[in-house]
Amino acid sequence: MKTRSAIRILAAIPLMALALGACAHADPWARGDDRFRVALTSAWTVSNAVYDNSRDTQGLPANIKRVDMLVYYDAGFSNKTQLSIEAGYTRSYPGYAQAGVVSSGNPGAADIWIRHKWQFRDQSLDAALLSGFKIPGSYDRHVLNRSGEAQTDIELGLSAGQQVPHNGAYWSVDAIHRWRLSHAPNQAEFRAALGRTFGPWNARMTWKKIESLGGYDLADTPWGGGALRFTGVEADSDTGLLDLEYRFSPRRALAVGYADTLAGKNALDSRAWSLSYIMDH
Repeated sequence: MKTRSAIRILAAIPLMALALGACAHADPWARGDDRFRVALTSAWTVSNAVYDNSRDTQGLPANIKRVDMLVYYDAGFSNKTQLSIEAGYTRSYPGYAQAGVVSSGNPGAADIWIRHKWQFRDQSLDAALLSGFKIPGSYDRHVLNRSGEAQTDIELGLSAGQQVPHNGAYWSVDAIHRWRLSHAPNQAEFRAALGRTFGPWNARMTWKKIESLGGYDLADTPWGGGALRFTGVEADSDTGLLDLEYRFSPRRALAVGYADTLAGKNALDSRAWSLSYIMDH
């Protein structure tokens, strides 16, 4: 289909299992030949509790806050293929510090994601093959208030979706498997999104589920008095995301986003807000 849904921009804030996939809402639609997008995103995350192994929440002594400054770029190399890169800087502002559990600041380069999309079906139901490679960031991964696992990942997935003619509505579903090339357990990720464009506005809501395929209890880490690494925890999460984009000129837009952890296991209970400035060419 000739109509392209805009790629929404949210922050990549994977606190434990809350991965917003930032700037990386997977869907089956490629950018288009000789077209590219640059987005500058700032995000603010607040975590006030931890989901334990029984999926119950335990309050933190004080909130853990985090700021992420991100750059996102994607480019279409044909009407069927697209390459995207996201990178940035991350810093935590915990309300307390605890040796071996929560560190003060924990600044560093965020993980760098390089992703490729090949749209192999362009009919009433569109479909694409997704692949990605993650380069580890420079933050400390051995504390609770880390930005991610700071290790190399490879992912492969499928995306399918449909754009409803004449009314601007669209939907997509994604299934992704992520291989972790260090000691963190592999992951399966599922997403379902529903959106609509109306005039200069584009609204989208997304449900995102991450399942760890292995790992151990958070209580086995320094958080619970154990000695095992945080990065090997079996962290699961269900996250709801809302984002709204306003196009104020043909090649410029602003986007705001909100994400909330709805349920989880061995993961932080977090809420995140983001603001993006988008430049299309």
